[in-house]
Amino acid sequence: MQQIIEKIFAAADQHGEDSGEPDHAVGDLQGMLRLAWDIMTVSQRLQLLRKPEFETLLDAGSRGEFDAGDLAAQLTKELSEMEAKAASAGYRFMEGEGGFFWETDEEASEDFHAREDAVADAYRTICGDMPATAVSRQHVRPSS
Repeated sequence: MQQIIEKIFAAADQHGEDSGEPDHAVGDLQGMLRLAWDIMTVSQRLQLLRKPEFETLLDAGSRGEFDAGDLAAQLTKELSEMEAKAASAGYRFMEGEGGFFWETDEEASEDFHAREDAVADAYRTICGDMPATAVSRQHVRPSS
């Protein structure tokens, strides 16, 4: 699998060479990172921000204006705001055998590996940003 990322890097470098503009390689890699970020789950984004290697690279270029911890804290704050909005709309966050999920009185989501991803999915469902992963009462709450 490592060969795949190396080929991607080589393609970006080659684009810079072919165009006579070495900055094209950097632009290509920035574009690829944006694409990767867009498809990453919230928990994957937090995992990246918390990697020591990522922190080292970020610290080298941020000139002390921010660090990876600041970015993780910002993402965590945004997630807390999402959760508050979802909770006020009647969403509950649960953990089951298959992972974490959200539910309302009418529907429930698929299972997610991390609670953060269930929160983000509930928020997207409320805002209509993405198709809901909800299914009709996939998870049934135990009766009291």
